[in-house]
Amino acid sequence: KTPVLRYPWFFILFLALTAGFQYWTQQNVTTFLPKYLSELGQSPAQYGLLSALFMAGSALGNLLGGSLADRFGRWKVIFIALASGAIPLLILANLGNSTWLFLFILLAGLCNGSAYSAVVVIAQRLMPGGIALASGLALAFIFSSGSLGALVSGSIADKIGIAPIFTLSAMISLAGGLLALGCNIFNMGFVTMFLVYPLLFRRSSDSSRSPWRVGTAVVLTTVISLQLGALCVALETWLSGLSALPLSAFMLLLQPIHL
Repeated sequence: KTPVLRYPWFFILFLALTAGFQYWTQQNVTTFLPKYLSELGQSPAQYGLLSALFMAGSALGNLLGGSLADRFGRWKVIFIALASGAIPLLILANLGNSTWLFLFILLAGLCNGSAYSAVVVIAQRLMPGGIALASGLALAFIFSSGSLGALVSGSIADKIGIAPIFTLSAMISLAGGLLALGCNIFNMGFVTMFLVYPLLFRRSSDSSRSPWRVGTAVVLTTVISLQLGALCVALETWLSGLSALPLSAFMLLLQPIHL
């Protein structure tokens, strides 16, 4: 009897969002860069050269990113590549017509392309029994999300102009990099900052400046944040299908560790 393959769909979805942000950024640049450079007064030959330079940087980034991912870890390379790729895009949005365009367009392509090969390999590792399916899903989602993203960006560009689209692309790239850090961004960052801190710490310490009350609020906030973070880990692992334990047993084992 052929065994039924179980795939960690939760983590696959997480990877898909990261890949989608990566290619959305790339598609924005390849789509809107010629128009932007044309508005700056450059000739078709000049912005054709700069567009080719971005794609050349992306191709070089594929090679460099794959090599670095084998040495330092795939998720780390994706995070560093997409987060650092936001910098040249922000500069590009405010630089104007300058010879520095050659450098920053090359860097933008290099950083963005460095994440590509790592994304595909991670998808294959998450679905070891269906490598061809994983590659197909990863590439299909990457290309479709980039196309849909360019459609959204185009409607935005009609309202606010071309240059701000590169600022938007920088934010999208940064969001993809943060997603690559994993679920702990949500577990310990979002939960603590946007739930526990405003609902518990501020209400407990604002009305009184006594050291005892502030200290108590700090301890309670820390403990509750850790417990909620551990609860999120248990739920995310259960949703991924990777846990061999029932959810209740996993939670009972995980929660005391974070006390």
